[in-house]
This record gives sequence, structure tokens and C-alpha cells, in this order.
Amino acid sequence: MRICFVGEYSGPLDEGMKNVMYHLTREVSHHHETIRLSQTDAEFPFSRDRRITFLSFRLSEQAKRFRPDIVHYFPWSGLTDWSLVRAKTIAARAGNAKLIVSCLQRPQLGFFAKSMLSALRPNIILVQSQKTALILNRLGIRTTFLPNGVDTGRFSPVSKLTKQRLRKLYGVDDRFVFLHVGHIMERRGIRSLANAVGPNTAVILVASTSTRPDQRLMAYLVKRGVQVWRRYFENPQDLYNMVDCYLFPVRNDIASIDLPLSVLEAMSCNLPVITTRFGGLDEVFDEGEGLFFLDDDTCLKENLRIIRDGLVHIETRKKVMSLSWEKIGHALDRIYDQIALEDSSTA
Repeated sequence: MRICFVGEYSGPLDEGMKNVMYHLTREVSHHHETIRLSQTDAEFPFSRDRRITFLSFRLSEQAKRFRPDIVHYFPWSGLTDWSLVRAKTIAARAGNAKLIVSCLQRPQLGFFAKSMLSALRPNIILVQSQKTALILNRLGIRTTFLPNGVDTGRFSPVSKLTKQRLRKLYGVDDRFVFLHVGHIMERRGIRSLANAVGPNTAVILVASTSTRPDQRLMAYLVKRGVQVWRRYFENPQDLYNMVDCYLFPVRNDIASIDLPLSVLEAMSCNLPVITTRFGGLDEVFDEGEGLFFLDDDTCLKENLRIIRDGLVHIETRKKVMSLSWEKIGHALDRIYDQIALEDSSTA
């Protein structure tokens, strides 16, 4: 089968979606012919606006020459009216290929899409939470659950000796250290990271250098004692393996993908994780064995006490072993096989 992956990513804010698309393409390529296209394959002399570049003749011709059986489309954020238009346009120009869309964030469909669903509806939309599925199902859109994966080989636990070596290498002191990885923007709710800083606790926030931070927010965090690291890390697994706990305070629906990769990576390193009930996290994982759901900020101190006093056996890695990218790739293969056997008019 020929699968054409198309992603709307164009910059650092799209890193999560780009990462997901990369891993899925790699896994699927073991069993199918694949091509991966993005905004860089579009060409307009007058604009680089991602909202129009997918009407590019150049990109459409690449997809058409590939003769895909399925176009698998990745909107840059939550599903919108125009992302459906772009996806349907490319699938049509590629020879009326069947269309699958990955919805990694909460959909944001307006009146236009709802009124034109009979023309814009994909064969299926892949979702990462029941909340998203419910929104789409109510519109008569067919969905299937497909979670994100994690590289369980790269992100794996290390010995206490290695952890000490990593702390020395990165200049981390002996305090209990929280980690958060993400962009410095207000909607991620990371002001609350400052509440975790104390005489015996430290917080490290790792943010990409390619994304412009909210300067006022960064200044606030630094003033409150949060250690902000903005640099490239060749071995991101080191970040998880040198700290004591991963903290994910995000609540805004559009501030992250529904199954945040950083949470999965932290769990794969067998870190205790304290997180909000964001997206599909509390649907995919049961609380316990080192995974704590943060219903309000007052829970943080109690969770910290339980972890520091050794009152819980940490087994978060066990919870994500079924989400290796290899297994997610096999699950996607089965979805492709199912769609290939169906007539597109029944979708």
C-alpha cells in the first residue's frame, strides 16, 4: 500500500506534531511505501503562509506522482475548517485517495466545516482522547483512537551512579528536582512551576531556543527561582534521568497535544510524574505506581511528600511499554488495512 503523509508543520511550535509524524512514517515504512510532505515542499513566490501553501501545485504534483492509496494528514494544531479543506484538496488532487486525518489537539471546527461536512468529511479521524472523539462523533464524523508512542529504548531508566554522574555533568545540586519541558508561554500554565521551588526543592524548565519565549513570564519564573534552560540537548533522555520528578501543569486544551510526548518520555524513564488530567492522559493511564493526577495545586505538596518518603513504588515505565512506537505503528497498519477494504463513499 502507498501512504502519503502530509504535515502542516513549519516551525518550532509544531515540534510535537512533527515528532509524531516522523515516528509514524518510520514505522509504517517497514510495511508500506511512504512519502512525507510538509510545507517545505510547497512553493509560492508571494507567501509562506501555511494556510494557503497546501494549495501549492508543486506539493500536489508530488503527491499525485506518488499515486497514494491513502493520504494521512496532520493539521498543525487542533482540527479547523481550513485544515479539512486543505486535507480534502490534497487527497482529491492525489487521485481521490482515501483520507485519514490525525487530530492531536482539541478540534476547533466552525460553521463552515459543519455545514460542509458531507463534502469535507475524511474517511476517518484519529484521536487521542474520548473528549475529542465525542466532539467529532456528535458531528457524525467517524473516529478511531490512536495514542502517541514513545521510544522506550532511548528513554529508559539509568542506575543511581549514572544519575549522579549526569547531575554533576549538568551542574544540578542535591535538592529534589522537578523537570518540565515545554515552551515559555502563558497558556501552558507554567507560572505554577514557581510554587514547587523551595529550600529543598528545585525546578528546571527546559525550553527550545528556536521558539521566542514570553519574556515577562520567563523573568517572573527566574525571579521565583525556576532554572530556565534554553539550549539544544543532543541527548534529551539525560534531562529525565538526572531529575527526581516530572511536572506537567498544563490545563489549556490548545496548549499541548492531547497525549504530551514529554509525559510519555518521563514515564518511559520510570520517573514519578505529577500531571493535570490533560487531554487523554487520565483515559490512557490509571493513577498510581508513581503517576499522580494534579486536581489542584494543593495536591502538589502531598504528592511530593509521598514520593520523597518512599511511600510509593515507582512503576511508570510499565505503564507506557504498550505505547512503544513499534506497537503504535502496528496499530496504524491495522487501521490502514481496514480503510483500504472499505469504499470511501461509506465513510
